[in-house]
Amino acid sequence: MPEHFRGYLAAVADDASVGAVCVPLPMGARGWNNRSVEDIRDVAWHSGKPFVVLWYGGDAVRPYIAELRKDGVLVAENPSALGRVVKSLLGPERTLAPTDAPPRDAASGQSTSTTTGGAGALSLLADAGLDVVPMRLVGDSDAAVSAAAELGYPVVLKAGDDDIAHRTELGLVAVGLRSDLDVRAALERMRPKPQDHSLVNRKWLVQKMVGGGVELVVSIRDAGQLGVFGGVGVGGAAVELLRDIEHVPLPCDHATLDRALHRLRMAELLFGFRGSRPIDVGWLLKTLNRLGEIAREHKLTELELNPVIVGTRGGSIVDALHVG
Repeated sequence: MPEHFRGYLAAVADDASVGAVCVPLPMGARGWNNRSVEDIRDVAWHSGKPFVVLWYGGDAVRPYIAELRKDGVLVAENPSALGRVVKSLLGPERTLAPTDAPPRDAASGQSTSTTTGGAGALSLLADAGLDVVPMRLVGDSDAAVSAAAELGYPVVLKAGDDDIAHRTELGLVAVGLRSDLDVRAALERMRPKPQDHSLVNRKWLVQKMVGGGVELVVSIRDAGQLGVFGGVGVGGAAVELLRDIEHVPLPCDHATLDRALHRLRMAELLFGFRGSRPIDVGWLLKTLNRLGEIAREHKLTELELNPVIVGTRGGSIVDALHVG
């Protein structure tokens, strides 16, 4: 009954032999849902152990599911998803080492972490040994042309400032530039207007243009007590529209990543669409695990790489941002 629910949860969570708590909530009953959310959230917070809720209610309980997820409680909506979550948390390769929570403003409760994109994020990854596409950071047209000639055409030109997260939407990316004239014209088109005094010293990133692979989005999230998770999905400009992403615990093994990739709706793009050769899953696995290490080393809560172009032999990181 509702008045005993919190006590049952606390008794289970306090047991030293319990590594994680699974709470099945089929459908829901009037008057129970709000109280159930409150009880689960409070007991999970005080126990410090992973809580996974299985809730079948569909649209009727979706607002309550959203409340739990907002507070860091994992929610599965069918038994298959529950099995994957529990295996990710407690599998034989998994280490649930707690990490520091991101700093929060005491008054607002909001995170005080900062987002870094552009050359800063890419340089961090390159310095850590990852395969970032060859690039040069420049400040004017002459330097951009020299960098393009050094890298070899075709090139991509984009804003390189660390505080810009979504360059494409702002019209600050030009691709397929094949000559000095193309580079100068693209830079002139994207250059801030004279009245934009705060943007006069904008930096520009010249990158070697790469192709011949599949565009993926790769993400890393440090979930504190739950550990570090990696996400892989179909990337590019339409990533938020497609929302075709699967998540794995880190460190990850080849079999786990392979299963996750095959669950993608567009998995065929990765494993031989119309006779093409499969992507290099080994390179993707190595990159994911290294990203998890970087997140821990630099105390980052999130990393997002989009796009990452993965071919049959290796891949290249084209753009990135991190939160820390």
